[in-house]
Amino acid sequence: MNLYGSGIRGIEEGAFAGCQETLRLIRLNSNHLQSFNFTQLVNFPHLEMIALSGNQLTSIEGFVGLPTLPLTTLYIGQNLIDSLPSDVFISLENLGLLDLSYNDISFIPEGVFLPLKQLEVIYLQGNKLGHISTGAFWFSTPILRSLDIRKLDARTTDVDIFRGVGLSTKVNFDMNHMKHLYEETFEPVLRNVSTEYGWFSVFGSWLVCDCDVLWILEDQNLVDHLFSATCNNWTYLSDLNYDVLAEQCAQQTTQIPLWEEDTELELIL
Repeated sequence: MNLYGSGIRGIEEGAFAGCQETLRLIRLNSNHLQSFNFTQLVNFPHLEMIALSGNQLTSIEGFVGLPTLPLTTLYIGQNLIDSLPSDVFISLENLGLLDLSYNDISFIPEGVFLPLKQLEVIYLQGNKLGHISTGAFWFSTPILRSLDIRKLDARTTDVDIFRGVGLSTKVNFDMNHMKHLYEETFEPVLRNVSTEYGWFSVFGSWLVCDCDVLWILEDQNLVDHLFSATCNNWTYLSDLNYDVLAEQCAQQTTQIPLWEEDTELELIL
């Protein structure tokens, strides 16, 4: 059923009656829907995909409490969703693709994505996570291929934000406002993705390349899998001289802080 861009403002109860056994795809993108009755989806045992992007939905709370649904693909980006109930994905354990991009989500509950055991691709870019809290990106799926967390307006993070990111997962963290890649937060995920064919991209984040980046530079494999890491003096992190930076850091005392938020060491490249 394809009703893309049809100007629809609402869907009456029973509108899809008669096709319970045959309906597999519903496309309602780019309409004017302000709500959608998710509970009706239990009547469609073969429904694999529903596309609701580009509407005016404010909530997906209707998934809470439903039995397991057959959905494998859910597009619900470019709406006005501002929160995720902690148990919203329990009925969606078959999802392979989840698109929540360009909504108004400002907080991700700890472990909210853990029920998605078949998840391969997730789009979260363009939301409003100024601070990323513990458990925001915890996954239980063994087949996660792509995690898109660009343009979240992220400036600060808790420590334990990544779990279950696979050895070949592509993590796109571009166009955020992170100035530091602290080891306790980013080492686990970067270590994982650098094991095989994954990568972690930070294009557009102007890093303060002080002693806090030594943990990356000391392992060339981590450097090779950290894409587009650029210092705030326009130097690529991969071009820094580890030995020189390590020597400079070793000479410093704890009594005299050398680096302010918007300054960096003058490095010999």
